[in-house]
Amino acid sequence: MKLMRLIVMLGLLLPAAAQAAEMSYSDYAVRKRAMVERQVAPGDAIAADFWRLYDAYAAEVTPIMARRDALGGRDTASADDVAAFISTQEDLVDARKGFVRKLRRADVPADVIMRFLLLEQHLDAVYSINESQGHGRGRGQGHGM
Repeated sequence: MKLMRLIVMLGLLLPAAAQAAEMSYSDYAVRKRAMVERQVAPGDAIAADFWRLYDAYAAEVTPIMARRDALGGRDTASADDVAAFISTQEDLVDARKGFVRKLRRADVPADVIMRFLLLEQHLDAVYSINESQGHGRGRGQGHGM
């Protein structure tokens, strides 16, 4: 069962990585939402709350990812760049914690929250790998995180 889910997940992620090749994170976030719809599939009873909270979360995360991406596209990095990168990672964790707290208050089941968190981790990894290979917009030099 888990192997089948992984195969399905990879089938969704690989095309997403290829499509993300010329996208900023904000462009990628639109495609990411569609993947969350398919994989997390919150039931009708919680869908309105989930998507209202998800949209607010996505709006919070997009500028954080843009800051992170800007740090990775340089030929050299300073100690300040390293500190700024760590700060963006902390901001992402804080945003996710806040999103989970809001989902819990809205009585979203733990299995839906966990599916989201696992998918979010996988999708961010695909996006980050793509960016580190220099495929994202503004990253033509092949530099990255």
